[in-house]
Formats: sequence, structure tokens, C-alpha cells
Amino acid sequence: MRLPQMIAALIALPLALNGLAEAEELPATLSMTGTGSVSVAPDQATVTLGVETVGPTAAEALAANNEPAARLIAMLKAAGVAPADIGTVNLGVFPRFARNDRGQEGPPKIIGYQVSNTLQARIRDLDALGPILDQAVEAGATTISQVSFGNADLSQPLDAARELAVADATRKAAVVAEAAGVTLGPILSISEGVRSGPQPYLRGRALAAEASAVPIEAGARAQSVQISIVWDISPER
Repeated sequence: MRLPQMIAALIALPLALNGLAEAEELPATLSMTGTGSVSVAPDQATVTLGVETVGPTAAEALAANNEPAARLIAMLKAAGVAPADIGTVNLGVFPRFARNDRGQEGPPKIIGYQVSNTLQARIRDLDALGPILDQAVEAGATTISQVSFGNADLSQPLDAARELAVADATRKAAVVAEAAGVTLGPILSISEGVRSGPQPYLRGRALAAEASAVPIEAGARAQSVQISIVWDISPER
């Protein structure tokens, strides 16, 4: 290549690269996130019930546990809880040791055994929850370790929250676009994030030997959805 041609090629190269960079520039965009929230009353509860017994031997402790555990399951079914909504979540047999005095030699002595049988039941009729807890104590339950509330189907509340979130994001984007002197163009992308509110629960409650009224307030919780939208924008004309 002759010298004049080389000089011309070197001059043209930056111009070509600059044109390529301009062609590959990303479009101007505006991103906004909106939040939609609806209050939802729970329509079901999950309760964890336990039966604990002790005995001089593991077999005797287990035998002593079987009867109240069976009564508890029978009571739940009689109260209208479906068999599929009742399940054993834990069954444990543990040795009980004598307290060692300071300076005592040798391993701790086993003085008996403790059996713990824990059931979990889904209560789909919240009006029956308080009476069921009362009857559980009468049937032999010694602990209620947790009562939590939820919903069988959240699709409709979440759809309502999505509509609110899109409207919120669009409103805020319109305000920003007007203030910045740009026009919202086509939507380039939409993404979603779901956030649930705190779930009411009762945990760690030991029951007295005799049943008493158990007032239950399920309350309500917020179901929130976040929608992020990206618009193409252009200068106002």
C-alpha cells in the first residue's frame, strides 16, 4: 500500500470505529419499581400438638404414650379434620438420667424414659380451632408448640396486588418522565418479586392439665408484590 493510501486508511479508521460505537449504543431507558399490597384474612391454621409420657422402661413409656396419642388423633378426625391433614412430625424416646452430685464418679444413671409424640394438623375451619384446642387437652395433649395461620389459595389476592403494583410503577414512571422532559416508549422488560407479610402465630405454649377456653384471633396479613418495569424513552418533541 502506498503512503497516501495508508494515511487515508488511518484517518478513516477512527471515524469507522466511532460510527460502530454509536450504532451499538444502548437505548435510553427508565426503570421503575411499583408495590401493590392487599390485606388477606387467613382461612386455615396449622397446629402442632404433642403428647409426652414417662415410664421406668422405654416400652412402658411408649405404651403409656400410645393411648393419649390415639385419642388425640381420633378427636381430630371426629372434629372434622381430614386424615390427609393429620401427620406425625416427630416420635422420640429419650432416657432420663439421675442428677449427678458434684464429685460423683461414673456415668449418669438412667432412671427412666420419656416418649414424645408430635402431631401436626391443618384446621380448615377456623371457627373450630378454639374448640379443637380445648378438646386436644381433654384428649391427652400436653403441649401446643405452634399455631400458624395461612391461606389455601392466594392466587386472587396476588393478582390484585400485581395490578396495583403495575399501576404504581406506571404512575411513578410518568411523573419522572415528565419531570425529566422525556416520553415513555414501549416496555422493554417486566419482572416480579413477591413479599408476604408477617404470619400470626402462637408458639411455645404448654397446656394445663384441664382444658380452658382458648380464644384465637387469626387477624390478617398483607400480601405484597413488587413489579419492576423498564421503558424505552425518547426526548419530548
